[in-house]
Amino acid sequence: LTATKTEMKEAILSAQNNELSKCIIRTFEGFSPVLARECAFYATKGKDTTKDEITENIMDRLLFSLSTMQNNLLSKTN
Repeated sequence: LTATKTEMKEAILSAQNNELSKCIIRTFEGFSPVLARECAFYATKGKDTTKDEITENIMDRLLFSLSTMQNNLLSKTN
């Protein structure tokens, strides 16, 4: 919960899987597969995407989604 956006980006890109939602699951301990798929869906606008196909726009949307969840959890808001 304390990772910076840069740390999140590096961890996702170095994950041992190629499919984006699975990279998210492997990166964040305890992350729900359903939530990982929702984050990937939001970031890619519904397109199946591998780690190698992540554009800067996709990464920006993904990091926005993850950091929003992080902030909500840390501030205990919905």
